[in-house]
Amino acid sequence: MADPRPATFADARVRRVPGHATPLVGRRFVLEQLAQGVSRNFATALWGLAGIGKSRLAHALASRWYDDRPDGDVWVVDLAAATDATSALALIVASIQDGQGGSAEKAELVGRMLARPRPTLLVLDHAEHLAGDVATWIDAWRCDGEGRVVVTTRVRIEGTWEFDVPALTEDDALKLIEQRARRVRDSFRIDAATREDLRRLVRRVDALPGALELLAPRLMLLSPAALAERLEHGQGALHGAIERSWHLLDPREQSVLKQLAATRQGFDIEIAERVVRCDGDVLGVLESLTRHAWVHAIEAGDLRMQILHEPMRFIREQGVDADAQRRHVDALTELGERWDQGIESVDERQCTRRLTDNLPNLWAAWEHANGGVRARLALVLHMALQRCGSPDRQDEITREALMLAADADEPALHARALLARARVLRWSGATAESSALLQQALPLGDAATRCGALRNLGANAYATGDLDATRRWADEALRVALAEGEVTDEINARNGLGFLLSVTDDLDGAEQQLQRALELAGRPDEPDGLFALVSSSLANLAVHRQRWLEAELHSSQALEVYEKLGYQRHVPLELLYRAEARLCAGRLGAASDDIATADQIAGRWRYDSLSLRALYLTGVCAIARREPHEALQALGAAAPRLATRGDAQLAVEVNLAAAAARLLAGATELDAGFDENDRDVVWLRSHVAGDGAPTHTARDPLRQIWVDALLGQTDTLSVDAEGRGFRWSTGEHVDLTRRQALRRILDALAERHGGEPLTLAEIMEAGWPGEMMTVDSGNRRVYVTIKRLRDLGLGDALQTVGDGYMLNPDTHVLRT
Repeated sequence: MADPRPATFADARVRRVPGHATPLVGRRFVLEQLAQGVSRNFATALWGLAGIGKSRLAHALASRWYDDRPDGDVWVVDLAAATDATSALALIVASIQDGQGGSAEKAELVGRMLARPRPTLLVLDHAEHLAGDVATWIDAWRCDGEGRVVVTTRVRIEGTWEFDVPALTEDDALKLIEQRARRVRDSFRIDAATREDLRRLVRRVDALPGALELLAPRLMLLSPAALAERLEHGQGALHGAIERSWHLLDPREQSVLKQLAATRQGFDIEIAERVVRCDGDVLGVLESLTRHAWVHAIEAGDLRMQILHEPMRFIREQGVDADAQRRHVDALTELGERWDQGIESVDERQCTRRLTDNLPNLWAAWEHANGGVRARLALVLHMALQRCGSPDRQDEITREALMLAADADEPALHARALLARARVLRWSGATAESSALLQQALPLGDAATRCGALRNLGANAYATGDLDATRRWADEALRVALAEGEVTDEINARNGLGFLLSVTDDLDGAEQQLQRALELAGRPDEPDGLFALVSSSLANLAVHRQRWLEAELHSSQALEVYEKLGYQRHVPLELLYRAEARLCAGRLGAASDDIATADQIAGRWRYDSLSLRALYLTGVCAIARREPHEALQALGAAAPRLATRGDAQLAVEVNLAAAAARLLAGATELDAGFDENDRDVVWLRSHVAGDGAPTHTARDPLRQIWVDALLGQTDTLSVDAEGRGFRWSTGEHVDLTRRQALRRILDALAERHGGEPLTLAEIMEAGWPGEMMTVDSGNRRVYVTIKRLRDLGLGDALQTVGDGYMLNPDTHVLRT
């Protein structure tokens, strides 16, 4: 068979790939995925917006293709200078023939080259302005041989396998900045002082390699902080490239982008259709803008879309459509209130997600709104930020919402603003000011607002230690809920009353209220968040009943719901509740993990009240480990901060725990200033004087921890993580690291402590998971292992109960 190659094709291998002075950064897996796709498809389009790195990736692919195919050829042809199809074909043919011009009419020459029995790769770079022509050529060139065509484009091209080029990851973007910056300033290094400023810079340009390549050299003269600041104030990095893409759009597409410039950090189709006015279908225009890489899908399934920072900056320079701005405010006000109301419905998860996803849009609408509309938007933002936002911003918007609502002559709006402002003040510890606003809201609001005000009045009273007032407000909240409110009001009211009864030792009354609340919250038409709220209160009740495993189960259920819903404030709060249950059960390691996680989240979002609670629990945990100096460090950090807040109840607990820690450290006197009617204080003074009873049951389970520490219990058993060993408080440490079956069984026994005995089957599964043996062999093995644990030091603390085994419930077990 004759060789189909014309004489113009060189016999030697051809490699026409632009060189680069710097290596490719962070594209290894992307390049691998691209190479696999190119090998399976005749034509591939590397698609994406300006600066995403399409050309650089195509050049890397071309070099890899050449290296992997010993008999292959590669041509990369830059079509940026081509003004039409004729000049573009001239450039392609000239490159293939190694000539100066080539014939534009000989497109078939390219087809014959690609059809050769020889691996051939043709890369057409910067082809977006010739998208229709390139699609026609690819259709004509298509063959079953080893030839491949790759096109880089900002516009989708028919007949190609589309490869959507991603931006760099944040870490890879930082590597790129450091590498490029060191080319102009050899001493440049990313360190702890500059990392956050550089991360801000990376996010501002959406981790686009093209933008980072342009910005990195400026680090020769500017610090990362100064460069990030300049970028924030409008000094674009890709203006020229984006401008060229802008001119590829028709006037209608440009108009739609100017209208979408009213949005912020993404939008869905519902928002787009409310904001945009254009001839034809809005969705159709959005699809066209997606093909041109101006609009990007950021959440498949919900058609959530986004215009990235640099393109959005360019659009806003062209001018934001003022009418679209007004439509954006109206749309977000209506939609935001609908999502807000939906939080307490079966659509809770979807409405919460819509609120949190659209926080930037809500802020943008709030900034452009006036009067009562601005107040309404502020209240929506307050509810969204309760679940995922900063208390500082809530303080700002609720203060302004209250001022605007007072002037709006809308009593119901005024009442809601009073309630919102009072909530924020309560969380910051200003309980007296909060209660004054709640009293104002009571006669103005509807049933739901009055119920909310009454519950918050009860919470304020509890924080100040006035339990009688707390009970009055809780009873009144339930009365109003039953007489005038919705089911959600009743659930909230019963939950609040049940919590109060738990902490005042009316455990039967608490269980009655909470079980009824749980029954209502468990209905299919009620929101998951209320079920989690009641589960959390049931955990608190179980702690007071000393049912530690039950408490942990309820708290874990609540935590799972809050994490699914994305409630940022509720998650650390519930972690602290679960930590209390674990502390009381002696599971100090697990409790410490929960406290640390909660404190980290609270610190990130500046939830000061939760940070203080975490410090208190850290101190109690240290007391349980008999480490009074560590306890005093944590409690000492909390005390001065509590002195400026209205949370008197937590202040009392911190001061009592600190006093116990000082006594544990060797102090011989008790500080003054405690409530002498508190029976735990009375016992503490008797203990210091040496004439108190040898045992004592504290009113609060967390107080019992420092009581037990001061009594110096001799039957405390500390079990290491994963059962790696154990130690009695008066004995030596027993190491089980190399005894895997004993370790696993001890860990299972400690995990179940306070609950039902472990059955023989459960012990078998714990010690020898998945192993098959007869019942008699298994029973003998369990008997030998239990005897060995007793001989090693567990003794009578390891009890036989029926056909199972358990650690003595009276033994104080700590998980370290």
